[in-house]
Amino acid sequence: MKNHYKYLAVLIAVLTTTACQKETDDNGTIYCAPIESVVAFQLLDESSNKDLFSIDTAKYKPQDLKLYPFNYTNKSDTIVLKRLTHENNHIFVFSNQSVDQSRFLLQVADLPMDTLSYHVIKEPSACDLRKFVTASFNGQPVTPENDLLILKK
Repeated sequence: MKNHYKYLAVLIAVLTTTACQKETDDNGTIYCAPIESVVAFQLLDESSNKDLFSIDTAKYKPQDLKLYPFNYTNKSDTIVLKRLTHENNHIFVFSNQSVDQSRFLLQVADLPMDTLSYHVIKEPSACDLRKFVTASFNGQPVTPENDLLILKK
């Protein structure tokens, strides 16, 4: 389990480094390109604590997972999810930059929709980095682990 945290940490570091390059204007003022708001999460079975999409349990296929903006108007308003698979763990990554929201609806297959919400702040530095302040899944608090939200369904 720790190896996939290392993998995720490297991914976030690469995204941060490439998205947040220090540059200066003609007056020598340093500014940073905006960092993309990347959110990573994993869905676990509430009773067994196993990945819902793992090959061993195979309850659902990764294609069964859909993510929508909270105020979506139709089923075609899905947000693109990227999937990272490491040692039978499926980590889903998305960017909310195009949606500019921090509240989403998740649906696995034909199960009822779940609500994912979070609040982030920017840490002050020459290049601002994002830090989770709060996160919740269906109203229950979620503690991010190395910028990864572990959601239990």
